[in-house]
Amino acid sequence: SSAITAWANSRDPNAGMRAEALLKRMEEQCEMGNHDVKPNTLSYNSAITAWANTQDPNAGMHAEALLRRMEELSKMGNLEVKPDTTTYNSAITAWANSRDAKAGARAEALLKLMEEQYKMGNEDVK
Repeated sequence: SSAITAWANSRDPNAGMRAEALLKRMEEQCEMGNHDVKPNTLSYNSAITAWANTQDPNAGMHAEALLRRMEELSKMGNLEVKPDTTTYNSAITAWANSRDAKAGARAEALLKLMEEQYKMGNEDVK
């Protein structure tokens, strides 16, 4: 997670791509039995933040895809990757910074999803 966080904090234009590649390597290593590198919410949040900090026009799409992956994994019982407020805020920021034509609509949709999660009792998205 620390290496992903380092990419998130860098101003490298390729930080999102590099952070996501590290996250995928962690997932692959974990699937092969190395649970010492099992990704958690912080790992995913750092990768999403790395996308949010780039000016990549596809940043919102990548960040939201990671958020959706987290939702899928947590629904399957992996609560170590449950999305939280930081997850949603970072994904919304990624859309805002992407300059994509649909960024406003996607950001608003994520905000509404976050609000629905909270209304359903998810205190992690307060």
